[in-house]
Amino acid sequence: SPWKVAAIKIQEILTPSFLRHDASEDERPSQSATRQAGSSRISTDWLDGLRGVASFFVFLFHHTMYGHPGLFWAYGGPGENKRLFIQLPFVRLIVHGRAMVAIFFVISGYALSFSPLKFIHKQDHGTLLKRLSSSVFRRGMRLAIPSLTSLFLHYLAHLANISPKRHKGATFRSDTRALFHDIDRIVNPFTLVTSNGGFHFNGHLWTIPIEFRGSMILFITILGLARCRAWVRMVTVCVIVVYFMAKEQWNMALFLAGIVVAESNLLLLSEPTNTGQTDTTWIDDLDLEKALAKMPWSRKISEKVRKAGVIFILILGLYILSYPNKGADATPGWMWMASWFKDNPGYGVNVWLSIGATTVVSAISYLKGCQAVLETRPIRYLGKISFALYLVHGLGNQLIGKPLIDFFWKNFTGTDPGFWKEAAWLFSIVLYIPILIWLADIFWRLVDAPSVTFAKMVEGK
Repeated sequence: SPWKVAAIKIQEILTPSFLRHDASEDERPSQSATRQAGSSRISTDWLDGLRGVASFFVFLFHHTMYGHPGLFWAYGGPGENKRLFIQLPFVRLIVHGRAMVAIFFVISGYALSFSPLKFIHKQDHGTLLKRLSSSVFRRGMRLAIPSLTSLFLHYLAHLANISPKRHKGATFRSDTRALFHDIDRIVNPFTLVTSNGGFHFNGHLWTIPIEFRGSMILFITILGLARCRAWVRMVTVCVIVVYFMAKEQWNMALFLAGIVVAESNLLLLSEPTNTGQTDTTWIDDLDLEKALAKMPWSRKISEKVRKAGVIFILILGLYILSYPNKGADATPGWMWMASWFKDNPGYGVNVWLSIGATTVVSAISYLKGCQAVLETRPIRYLGKISFALYLVHGLGNQLIGKPLIDFFWKNFTGTDPGFWKEAAWLFSIVLYIPILIWLADIFWRLVDAPSVTFAKMVEGK
């Protein structure tokens, strides 16, 4: 009967993907296996895992902001709320939203440029042109369809008055005008967004026009430098990165920094193919592995020492990535870094976080142990739903997360600072996280994944 069919369909929608066995997915080879069997031993699966971790930490940041006014401040600074455990370097990364956004942009730059760069190294410019054309055509839809869906859900919640209104006295007409304003900000690649403001509804969407703009700049950069020698391309991209940073366009700089990290991986980690096609770009232009092998001092450096050096770079990058949003100029450990940007401390935050994010992603790209952790099944699942999690957690926090915290604080522990307040917060978030993951899973299956299929279908017409 129609009712039975509808009930089965609803059950399928509500059942999380990790509880449904998909045999075809088990038979499908991973990207790692595919690349290891080919000419390159570089795996990029870890990028999805890192994106998933970053997205989850962004959610924790937005959720932890509620009831924790000292979250932005450095540990050890003057004044109240400056001795919180969560403010310590490294620890604060789990709730350092701005740092995770910087990670997002480097990952996007790496992921979007890796495949085109491989074709450049193979001197397969025909396939490169097809790939870039496809990427440019589909990128807008890939970003816009899920983002606009999330925006519309916030709009409906706003109209229904179940979400906090941003403007008192708002009417249907003013809300709808604001909706079209937000839509324009999402779909316009020429929108210059430098901060997390400007959206009337889902403020977390501020990164989407940056992703769109950064993607287009990245594609143009790769196309323009496709026929250059490898060292010329890398030097040119580095110069553009510095230029963007000087212009305070740190987000665009991070996209292009992703190109540099991806290119360096291809230069240092790729293996020549056994076919007639050879990676002449890196063999002839910049064979760093062979160059190092010819240096006497290089032979004395063991693999363990090199690995220890990369681990040190990773730790240093994580420390820099822990740079606080506020109070660095009066906090031991950060004062020297803050002194470089006394006249513009906000810009200083972006510079140091950009350096930290690029350093961390670059170091992980050379550490198989870190990659293995990021390629475990739970982390890969987070990566799969990362975009959906980013888009739904704002409304989820408003409608479920914060009311749940308020319930425990009001009825059990109160809001006075101390152990019981934090225990109630922790208990509420333990209850809330499975619900949010479930909602993100539904959004991923109903909106995010179909948007990829839709973009491919439109391109093929």
